[in-house]
Amino acid sequence: MSRDVNAGAKAPAGAGAKAPALRGVVVVALALTASIVTFAQSPTSCQSCVEARFWEVSPTFWNSTTEGPVAPERPRLDAMRPFDVGVAFSGGGTRSASATIGQLRALNRNGWLARVRYVTAVSGGSWAAVPFTYYPGGLTELLGDDRPLDPATIETVPAGLLAERVVNSGLGHVGLQEVPSFLPDSIAGLDIAQARKVLVMARAAARKIRKRDVTEPDRQNKTYAHMLGQIFLDRLVPDGNRRLYAWDRETAIEMSQASGRPAGDFIFPPPDRPFLIVGGTLVKLNGDDYPRLIPVEYTPLYTGVRQRFGLIGGTYLWPWAYDRLYVAPRSETRV
Repeated sequence: MSRDVNAGAKAPAGAGAKAPALRGVVVVALALTASIVTFAQSPTSCQSCVEARFWEVSPTFWNSTTEGPVAPERPRLDAMRPFDVGVAFSGGGTRSASATIGQLRALNRNGWLARVRYVTAVSGGSWAAVPFTYYPGGLTELLGDDRPLDPATIETVPAGLLAERVVNSGLGHVGLQEVPSFLPDSIAGLDIAQARKVLVMARAAARKIRKRDVTEPDRQNKTYAHMLGQIFLDRLVPDGNRRLYAWDRETAIEMSQASGRPAGDFIFPPPDRPFLIVGGTLVKLNGDDYPRLIPVEYTPLYTGVRQRFGLIGGTYLWPWAYDRLYVAPRSETRV
């Protein structure tokens, strides 16, 4: 699927601090438009850049009759989880999140979850699949036990911490927190720019006190990610909505050495969890025609577009370096 290149990319210093775990794996459509400018050139002599590894994908992999190079994670993953099994969870908001919880619970109860090599999900399915992947505790605590469902209490006594998050997943209260970022400079001729600034500062202070601050809080295309992160990650994965993410301790150390961030800043799944792939869509305007929908893959090891669509795609990049405004070319194996 891809060629593993010992390579490095250049992203602005501190970029790693701006990529919380959820950005790359839960919310996609609203968060991806910035990637269109990923290929913009920045000065090759950039002094405030840091290295990030990338993997180039063959442009003909999808119609080749022969098996191409394996995905970056496959050699180690095959040794860790020798069973060639994958499960996929569909989208559909909290309904699909609920279904995902039940399906994971059944797989775990029947002893099949330990055989699963890959878990993939989109949209609402990933609202459950991402916390499942990164939750540091036991699966019974997270997914719930096998008690018979009681229709009279199912909404008030959910089984498991993840089901509790679904029950309390109303977007209204967290959505209101995002309103100041969307206020205009004036309403009906009344200048409210200063009032908006005060509201934004107050929101930031409140979030910091509650330890629920988010990265890049004023990027409007991150709004949905911020909302879902507060609902599905904050209560389950310590600092999951703020920390950088990696696949395992080894990749966390490698990313730490390249980015200059402490290895402890990276969060990675417990070793008993399958490899996660979350599917998203980049919407690219296409003149008067229907917008081009470009599939994006989010994983704990890399993020990117596999197939090439003009200047977009053909490359996987370390997650924390994805969605940066500049990627500077360095050599044939470095950008």
